[in-house]
Amino acid sequence: WAWLLQQRRLGIALPGIRKLSPDRLTADIRTVEQSPEIQEQARRIGQAIRQESGCQRAADLLEAHLAT
Repeated sequence: WAWLLQQRRLGIALPGIRKLSPDRLTADIRTVEQSPEIQEQARRIGQAIRQESGCQRAADLLEAHLAT
């Protein structure tokens, strides 16, 4: 999923836990915090989720799946 989010400019894909260092994590967090493009994409997807009641729909699907 991380690579998909990175492709859509919604975040940064982190390396596996064994390759992730505190310095790398800190740098990637700063990149996301300072990226106008990532922030704009996140704002857009958040707006779309709210307009489509995406959270409620996801919860409904999860509950339906768990009930089976």
